Amino acid sequence: MGRKTILLLRPPYEFTQANDTSSLHIPLGLLYIASPLFDSGYDVKVIDGLLPDGDIDTWQAKSGSLYFGIHWKDIEKKINLLDFDIAGISAQFTLQFRNVKILSKLVKKIKPDCKVVVGGAHATVRHKQVLKEIPEIDFVIRGEGERSFLELVNRFYSNERFDNISGLTWRDRNKIVENISPSPIVDIDSIPLPAYDAIDIEKYLEAMSRFPTRTYYGKRHGITVITSRGCPFQCTFCSVHLHMGRRWRGHSPEYVINHIELLVNKYNIKYFHFEDDDLTANPVRFEEILDRIIAKKMDIWWDTPNGVRADSFTQEIMDKCKISGCKFLIFGVESGSQRVLNSVIKKNLKLKDVEKACYYAKRSGVISRAFFIMGLPGEKKNDILKTVYFMIKLALKYNTFGGTGFAIPLYGTELYRISMEKKYLSDEITYENFAIAYTKKGMLHTEDFDPDYVLRMIRVTGRILYYLEIVIFFKRIFNSPILVKYIFKELKKGISIKGMKRIFNEIVFWLPEETIGSSQ
Repeated sequence: MGRKTILLLRPPYEFTQANDTSSLHIPLGLLYIASPLFDSGYDVKVIDGLLPDGDIDTWQAKSGSLYFGIHWKDIEKKINLLDFDIAGISAQFTLQFRNVKILSKLVKKIKPDCKVVVGGAHATVRHKQVLKEIPEIDFVIRGEGERSFLELVNRFYSNERFDNISGLTWRDRNKIVENISPSPIVDIDSIPLPAYDAIDIEKYLEAMSRFPTRTYYGKRHGITVITSRGCPFQCTFCSVHLHMGRRWRGHSPEYVINHIELLVNKYNIKYFHFEDDDLTANPVRFEEILDRIIAKKMDIWWDTPNGVRADSFTQEIMDKCKISGCKFLIFGVESGSQRVLNSVIKKNLKLKDVEKACYYAKRSGVISRAFFIMGLPGEKKNDILKTVYFMIKLALKYNTFGGTGFAIPLYGTELYRISMEKKYLSDEITYENFAIAYTKKGMLHTEDFDPDYVLRMIRVTGRILYYLEIVIFFKRIFNSPILVKYIFKELKKGISIKGMKRIFNEIVFWLPEETIGSSQ
């Protein structure tokens, strides 16, 4: 059988009235999948539903849903231009899985005899349900896909069976077959760097000026880099281990630095979002990465949008974070109640270590923030109040502002199991309800509180912290003539709500003189 193009796709994103924010990031997972295919001599094409050929914007479908990215009719035109036997589709997020279904049907309509393969976090956790619900999907790859997808493609073109490909769930005539569980890729340095040449990075960077990704408030355009995989901790709300495993595996410092240097030298990228699930699991490795960045005098910025463990830091490591270009650290704290951390979330984190890390960050001049969750089964109203007080304390004492989210029972987590067993769900689990739960009201109703109570507490906390941000804003501009000049300079370019928000965020959440000095 002659080889044809391997098609890799990411669907456009859909937003409900509950969540209409748009952001852009490169299809990193697909680029990791593409790299070993290129190395094996296959031709690979990536169609990213988030990035159209022309101007990027939101659009409304006939269903009323708001989309971000390419129109379905334009995706169809792109697919029609290609001759392929295998199409791989990213199914990373539960909230976006409805679009995976639409895209799978579209691919099969165009190429009825092709094989459709899906992978990603949601597909991994719901692999059998995915095949039952969507007859157009032929294979689901569970867990890491670089080796499994390549083996599937090789066997397809060799006309071999797929029985012993680990991590594969597939349709064998009229039955669904679940192969053995995948083993984690231990030597992850053997994984090739993402195939960045498969996309137009310049176009992504240009679009990011309008639709910035993740935590970014500054002038440089950044992209995601992942330096490790897996997480050994037992947090009840987290689903990471279901996709990447509990065994933590880190790239060597050499591999990480080579990766960064490639992006700096070839694409002139100077900002990096380290999106590891546990970047600092091995503090010695993490410190060596920082040492190498400093020794090479790399002119980069970086942050940690996924959060890091606060108990991984010393003052020395925090100082090195600052020197190496860290602009933003987010600590995954989750609760201000030690009881909840110990017994409900099972995070194995002490609040005193959180305060130490925030102190180190403030002393080093590193901006820090923190993640919190409210509404967990087993949490009491008093625990939620403790979280509110702790968030205020971090803001007042260390300038560490917190963001709070609802506890969401993601498929496969212990939180999901408890919620189902005890009938805590206030709404049926649907994509629409998930979106609303994330942003508007939560979806858990326990013996101790209902979603409305949690919503009130999140709003009250948000207002208090916002007032503190305003105080910091005016305190900084009153003490810095440079900032006043900067504000007037920016306002002369035109006054808009979006522009004013940007200026506010830069001054509150960034070290002002550095931000301005680097933007000239």
